[in-house]
Amino acid sequence: MSENLGKSSSGAENQLASEKSTEDKKNVWKEFRLFLTDFQSGAAIVGKLSIAAPLIDFVVNIGPPWPSRVTVTFLSAMVQFLLLLFAFEFWLHHETDTEKLKRVRLMLRRAITIVLPLLLLIYLFLFSNFIREEPDMWHREVAGWKYTEKAEKLLETNNVSEKELLSYFGGDPTKVWVASSLNTMRVIVLFSWLLLVVGLASVIALFVSIQWLRQQDHDSS
Repeated sequence: MSENLGKSSSGAENQLASEKSTEDKKNVWKEFRLFLTDFQSGAAIVGKLSIAAPLIDFVVNIGPPWPSRVTVTFLSAMVQFLLLLFAFEFWLHHETDTEKLKRVRLMLRRAITIVLPLLLLIYLFLFSNFIREEPDMWHREVAGWKYTEKAEKLLETNNVSEKELLSYFGGDPTKVWVASSLNTMRVIVLFSWLLLVVGLASVIALFVSIQWLRQQDHDSS
């Protein structure tokens, strides 16, 4: 008898937990949809602009050229969108947890003063040392660190630059650098860019979402 009661109680608790989880998800999506359709709140406008911010790369071209500018822009925008959604879920579940909010604020301060500048410096170092223009800033290639035998001979005998070398091989970087070094640097440059995007997007998403949710609470009170 007691076992049946225990099982019944456990089943009821699981059902309640499942229903609460479903309700929480609905609330998150509801708030997020309201946020996306809000064109009056400053926080909402900044949030939507942050999702579209990666499109700036089509104007200034500072992102990695591999696998392609379109792919990198799409990945950056998706990262911003998903982090914004995650930020809404976080605040909706922890907006009354003062200790957790203090930790998040501390994390944001550290991210702004330490992590983001460090990620930016790393990417700028990689960009300046392993990105080559072919033939101009709108057509770039990631460079490896080891030349192919033919490319190395041309460098030694003709004293040409890497840009001239790329042009000689028809802009094909696989004929200039060994595949292993080229592919490794492609991944490293892309990964460092995405880390920078994640860091910047996290700060924007957490700040924008809490400002908007607080504004909603203020308007409804």
